[in-house]
Amino acid sequence: MNPPDSVAHPRAPARIVGIACGLLLAAALAGCGGGGGADGTTAPPPPTPPPAPTAVAWTAYVGSHYGSRAWAQSVRDPGGPGDAGFDASVDPATGLASFTAFVTTTVAPLLPAHYLVLGTGGLGSGRDQVLVDTFMNFIKNGSVATYRQALKDRAKAVAALSDAPAKVSWQFGNEINSLRFSETLHAWAKDGVTPRGHDTTTIPYIVEYFLAPGVEGIEQASLDLFGNRDGIHIMLGSIASATNTNAQAFLNALLDYQIVGTYAPSLAGKRVYQVVDTISIHYTVGTGSGVWRGFLDGLHQTRIGQGKIKRIVSTEEVGQAAANDGNGMGTALQVLARYFDWWIGHGFTPDQGHAYLWGTDLGPAGNTVDALMPVLYNFLGDVAILKPAAVAAVTGAANLEHYEYESTQARRRVLAIFSADGATTSLTTITAELPGWNTLNVSVHRFTAGGDLAVNPTVTALAAGRFAIDFGGLTLNPRESLLLLLRD
Repeated sequence: MNPPDSVAHPRAPARIVGIACGLLLAAALAGCGGGGGADGTTAPPPPTPPPAPTAVAWTAYVGSHYGSRAWAQSVRDPGGPGDAGFDASVDPATGLASFTAFVTTTVAPLLPAHYLVLGTGGLGSGRDQVLVDTFMNFIKNGSVATYRQALKDRAKAVAALSDAPAKVSWQFGNEINSLRFSETLHAWAKDGVTPRGHDTTTIPYIVEYFLAPGVEGIEQASLDLFGNRDGIHIMLGSIASATNTNAQAFLNALLDYQIVGTYAPSLAGKRVYQVVDTISIHYTVGTGSGVWRGFLDGLHQTRIGQGKIKRIVSTEEVGQAAANDGNGMGTALQVLARYFDWWIGHGFTPDQGHAYLWGTDLGPAGNTVDALMPVLYNFLGDVAILKPAAVAAVTGAANLEHYEYESTQARRRVLAIFSADGATTSLTTITAELPGWNTLNVSVHRFTAGGDLAVNPTVTALAAGRFAIDFGGLTLNPRESLLLLLRD
């Protein structure tokens, strides 16, 4: 994985390349997805006025798991996997007491600075057969009122906190289209159905036993506190591998499912898209496939504004496999570069979209997301970023993908470069336009399975406010990402 000595040195700190010039501050940030002409050159589009800066810092869109990070203003499951959600095997009074303590010690201190995703418990990830059997039998045998009340009590305890209604979401289930969910539900039902991934035959079980009665409880909490049913965010359980066509079919069938109301009579006749306001997905943009944008665009066009739905959140990106292979930071950079391009392009605020990075503590020592994300955070800080009016021209292989983002509070810019299709790619030169810049300092980080490797390009002033960054044909292997930090 190591580059030639003339280009980079394993584990050496990235060298700062400085050059004086009346450099252009190229309006900072745009995404150019994979391409260009036959020679691999991506020409910049005609300059256009930059969009208005986002009102909040980029870190407000980024989430972590199980605890807060400086670079993430969102936390999923702040108390650990599953939080303190409803457990049918625990005495209701004991469970509520435990949850109330959790709210005081863990949830309250994170508000209002963080967005939070809390798990409802119940079926959870559907992995443990005993827990699935216990919960499903609990509902079937007449204890649905206890479950409904438990979620009502928990939702009220959280929503009563300042800023919680806007900042906290309740998530029903994790990777509910997984093979394991199908296995455990059909084993409980003894219905003779062969388990499979993206199994639409599980939808009635998930909705009627788990989602619908739980939604009733949370809606009642909202009625009690705010006088309406829509004061608390309800997140549909996450869809794994969301760009998979079978996963998309499952999601559509689930959203369009009409509730019978066996255990939730007040919701009888409603579609699922009428009772949840957030769609949650997993592992959507951090792959080599270019289908992510079409999937997100389609979801936005067909679902945002339908019924209650107004938010699309990825509650897991990066993942265990990429992190353990040492590719966590390279994948994380791809995830954030792509999502910010999409969020900014669709005018999404953090109230509408987040990406939670999972497995940030996993991987080789010193080569985890937690270890390397400070490279980006310490450079940008907690500031809003935008896309530039003019973007750099990038020359290299046709499958290069690159994005640029600019700080709204300082002459600082970041470029993320990686393979558009998960195959090996190469980078030759970057020609940037930086109006008004007097000097240019470039720090380059190559995030690889072998660590953060230094890259030392040659920087040449071409004219006032125009410069070339020459990489001499640098090869980027699959899952690697290049991060350029530019400052005046």
